[in-house]
Amino acid sequence: MSWREKFGRELREGAFKFNFDVEFQIESYLRYQATNSQDRCDANTYLRITKALDYFDPAAAFGGEPVCNP
Repeated sequence: MSWREKFGRELREGAFKFNFDVEFQIESYLRYQATNSQDRCDANTYLRITKALDYFDPAAAFGGEPVCNP
């Protein structure tokens, strides 16, 4: 199952808040994972990367689909 199918891009409250609160379901998942792996990595890195990808979807120029399939 892809991340898109599992989490989608739906906003939790219907509009961007442009802050670092949880706006998408994926953020809740990543915060949970970060809490469990805080000794191994910096959770803020994941939060900022996903926030940037939420606001600036690099696949948008390609119809929302990845350019390549890993």
